[in-house]
Amino acid sequence: MWRVGYRLLLWLAFPFVLARLWWRGRREPRYRENPGERFGFYRTAPARPVIWLHAVSLGETRAAEPLLRALQQQHPDCDLLITQMTATGREAAEQLLGGSARVAWLAYDYPSAVRRFLRHFRPRLGILMETEIWFHLVAECERFQVPLVLANARMSA
Repeated sequence: MWRVGYRLLLWLAFPFVLARLWWRGRREPRYRENPGERFGFYRTAPARPVIWLHAVSLGETRAAEPLLRALQQQHPDCDLLITQMTATGREAAEQLLGGSARVAWLAYDYPSAVRRFLRHFRPRLGILMETEIWFHLVAECERFQVPLVLANARMSA
């Protein structure tokens, strides 16, 4: 029952989500870049298997750098994908990784957007760098048989 309520809230919030992107983009223009990605529409599909790491913002992106470097060394046959939700996180990923990994916005937690994200990238593994866990993302990863790992997270009892 709670899932129905959550889904309803997401759809009711849709106009406000669009307005917030536009509003944030006034001060930080990067929020207006590639808005389709936030709804699961991505351009170039990867040719190789993907290991996906989600770092919500700047701090998580910086914390993820050693892990990404290790993954690159351990899995040279895979493309690395790092996703963010903030413009500063995306900018940091582009600077830190210098094109050695794909950088994209993570799709919002609308079921269809998450499915498009997973169909497009077909990740072998998903690594979440923080406890920002979205219900549909987790459910769809399970449905698509994408293992999820929670890294660098602190959870209270």
